[in-house]
Amino acid sequence: MLRLRLCLIVCLLFSVQSAHSGIATFQYDPIIDPINSATFSVDFAAMNAHRTVGGFEVNFARLVDMGTGLDDLDLSYGLFGIASSPDDPQINMGPLETGLFSVSIDSFFFPALAGGSIGLNALFSDTVDSVFAIDFISLTIETSVAIIESFYGWPVGSENDGFGIGLSDGGDLPEVLPDALPFNSTGTGFDETISSISIVPEPTTLCLLGLGGIALLKDRRSFSGRIK
Repeated sequence: MLRLRLCLIVCLLFSVQSAHSGIATFQYDPIIDPINSATFSVDFAAMNAHRTVGGFEVNFARLVDMGTGLDDLDLSYGLFGIASSPDDPQINMGPLETGLFSVSIDSFFFPALAGGSIGLNALFSDTVDSVFAIDFISLTIETSVAIIESFYGWPVGSENDGFGIGLSDGGDLPEVLPDALPFNSTGTGFDETISSISIVPEPTTLCLLGLGGIALLKDRRSFSGRIK
């Protein structure tokens, strides 16, 4: 139990301390037209995400300005609320369910978006059964003349490809995870079954918690992890 808690703390600290270094996770052409609105979205499957477990923040998402010096934009409340286990989480999906979860980006962050280089500092964890999947993570920016959509880490990450099996948006998985999706199909934690993923502004730097993940805070099974 103590070993697991130490591993979790290391993962969290790695994410926070790396937040302002490295390469942007969203990159696109600089925007010269006025920005009218913007959203951050994650397409999850079978995700159950408490904000905290045992006093640890295990689900959060913050956009990092890589150019103009603005403060990070914390999107955690909009995505995950404040629920702590064992209360019902804001994202509370069934074992076959998929869906897009989006949060609006405050206009104070628009100057950072205009630069075309945005980092993501995030930790996503399934806090119920430690099994979920991500199809894509995206920024959608609407200007007076165009809609710009940037996918996390592309081409390392993933566009909207239906969880790698051509699933329609919002469609049910054909069977429960992990059987519904091939393990290690991309090597990025996308379009495959994972338990937890930590993302910092370096597309090739992911911290993946092994099977059991955050749910192991509730018991004494073994824990494994890797950083790639």
